[in-house]
Amino acid sequence: MRIACGIFNVVLGVALLASVPWTGPLALLGLLPLAGAALIFWTVRRLQASAQG
Repeated sequence: MRIACGIFNVVLGVALLASVPWTGPLALLGLLPLAGAALIFWTVRRLQASAQG
């Protein structure tokens, strides 16, 4: 489930950043989902590493 949420955040962030010609500076809010996705993927990696040993 975390992986799916991370992928969704990446797609949403890229879509928002791609809409810069239409929305102007408001599209920079696309950085928030990308930061969230990075946090999700980092957390998943840490959880998997701690579960293995």
